[in-house]
Amino acid sequence: MYKIGDYLVYKTEGVCKVNKITLMQGASDTKKCLYYVLSPIKNDGLTIYSPVDNPTVIRRPVMTAEEARAVVREAAELPPLDVPNEKSREDAYKRALKSGDCREWFRITKTIHTRKEYRQQVGKKTTAMDDHYFRAAQGLLKEELAVALDLTEQEVDEYIRSHMVS
Repeated sequence: MYKIGDYLVYKTEGVCKVNKITLMQGASDTKKCLYYVLSPIKNDGLTIYSPVDNPTVIRRPVMTAEEARAVVREAAELPPLDVPNEKSREDAYKRALKSGDCREWFRITKTIHTRKEYRQQVGKKTTAMDDHYFRAAQGLLKEELAVALDLTEQEVDEYIRSHMVS
């Protein structure tokens, strides 16, 4: 169980701070349950109420600094996403994004970056879908790395460039 003041990664909202743990009545039942009251660090105006005992919610602790450094070192070796055809591309992006796994977020950015370079070589533009998922995955990744490594998101870019083993 998380404590007040802890940071966690919540679904695709990104890094959130646990502001409160409170007893509330659930939406689908009559008994009261414990809820985390979360604030995304990127959206101060948003409050998320998440049942403590809901196993279907993707919620995990923010990486430690050592875990973050290891992920960045491994990033160059991660394979791109397996996208068998164009029809399944968005599903592959969604699955990877919703996994809550920063390695999968690296794989999304790597896949889309490679695809973007290829499309530019053949005179095509990047698709809106690729842009959307690239920004989403990159945002989640940089946000978590920034918290884990105590850096700004701008410093994360430089950190990744200088520490990725290729």
